[in-house]
Amino acid sequence: MVIDTYVGYRPRDAEALIAEVINAYPARLDAVFAPAEPISYGVVRVIETAAIGQRPRLVLFDWRPEFL
Repeated sequence: MVIDTYVGYRPRDAEALIAEVINAYPARLDAVFAPAEPISYGVVRVIETAAIGQRPRLVLFDWRPEFL
């Protein structure tokens, strides 16, 4: 299943919208794709709040060391 949701381009906006999507599909997402650095920051913030066993994999562009 692919969930294609526009989450904007600002990290804080993306963070809120990503949280909504992830909460709508708890424990059912295998991965989250973030196409740009600002979105990647929002995704990382949301994923870090989940329990380790419930975190989807991350596919991020514009990699930075802090994404590890």
